Amino acid sequence: GIYHARYVAERRGMIQKLDAVLRICGHDIRIEEKEFNYSNNDLGVACFADCIIFIKPDSAYDVKRSTLLHELFHIINRANDLELNSEKVISTLASSMFAMLRDNSEYFKKIFIEGESKCLRNCFS
Repeated sequence: GIYHARYVAERRGMIQKLDAVLRICGHDIRIEEKEFNYSNNDLGVACFADCIIFIKPDSAYDVKRSTLLHELFHIINRANDLELNSEKVISTLASSMFAMLRDNSEYFKKIFIEGESKCLRNCFS
């Protein structure tokens, strides 16, 4: 079934884990896919004081990526004292950003990844 297919894909490295350390607003934020005592139907949690984001590991890959953006917006909110106290605002920003990045991935890849490498090649040649 679906769980077996997912297990095989994960074992073959076809599904990338989100674990990393990202530099966000001057802070090193650790990202971990980890079981956690999530409240309600939460798929992730951000703790600015501990510089960590937990993502529920048994979620679908797109859900994990969308959740990561959501939790990153919480970190950005806290780091900059934006006072975005509405979960609806954070959710709207995150889901809109995720859809924009996903629907225009070639453009963003071109300007941020390929453009960066061309710039570096030109600077050092």
